Amino acid sequence: MTDVLFDVRNALTVGNYHQAIADGSAARAMSTKAADVNAFNVEKNAVVALGQIGLGQGDAVVSQLRSESHPLLVTVRTWAELTCAMRDYGAFSDQAAAATQQLQSEAETVSADAIYKALYAAAALLYQQDVIGALTLAKKWLGVLPKPDGAVATRYTAELHGIAAEALLRLNRPDEAAKEVKRMEHVDGEAIVSMLYSGIVALHQGAADVHVANYNNAVSSFKEVQLRCGQSVMVSNLLALAQMGLKEYDAAERSLLDALAVRSNDEATLANLAAVNAHRSNSLDAAERYIQQASAMHGAWGEAYQTKQRSLEEAIADFMGAA
Repeated sequence: MTDVLFDVRNALTVGNYHQAIADGSAARAMSTKAADVNAFNVEKNAVVALGQIGLGQGDAVVSQLRSESHPLLVTVRTWAELTCAMRDYGAFSDQAAAATQQLQSEAETVSADAIYKALYAAAALLYQQDVIGALTLAKKWLGVLPKPDGAVATRYTAELHGIAAEALLRLNRPDEAAKEVKRMEHVDGEAIVSMLYSGIVALHQGAADVHVANYNNAVSSFKEVQLRCGQSVMVSNLLALAQMGLKEYDAAERSLLDALAVRSNDEATLANLAAVNAHRSNSLDAAERYIQQASAMHGAWGEAYQTKQRSLEEAIADFMGAA
């Protein structure tokens, strides 16, 4: 059966959350059978909620799904609670740990009808920096699941392989992550998530072995994703990183300016523009300007930069005092 929400799910994959919400809200079931319509509405509500979560609207999702009893929507609500807990109290807070534990408990029993439970539980463990736990959970499910039946099950299975690949990259094993991507491609080589992870793993391989071929493969993968999904801030940044690996700094800057045109206050884009300009300019004025803009966003990069800046200033002050 055709997945009416195919493009909506792809928009979520590449971080185009506004598009996912708009297209998902407007989607209609192809079948008129009551059971099919109900099943479609559950999936529709789930993807729209994920778009809202991506935009930082987790509180609204928790409220909207509070009375829902369908297992998928319950899991999405718990995921929203986790994102809110991480935002309000930190990734390692008791509140975040409780939400993660809830997702884990829901994923204890392997079931072909509930692959999404493993997806959210493993992703939550990655947020908690429990990389081994996430990899173990993903492998447990992938090791016993039958061949996926249907478009949605196929997509969930490919995404679970993606979680495993992400965990392996965090363990500094791009070689094993590449094998996981091959398994993803065996499940669905045309899936956007498979193409995206193919590029991400190639990018990591390029950083590890400095082989031009790996960076070229990454560029090809990211351009294919853009061709199919349109402009994406996340994909443009990944493309720029691969282009920087090839020392194609002008091309990298163009990719980042495309991303900045979509979201002018994106911290990662501004930080990457600073890196590009540091490489390609005789003057560091442009790089410094982008650094200041990125740090003003008060995101994770900005906080890390300010912390290092303070440490440097303290070290200089101590040195001057000792002198």
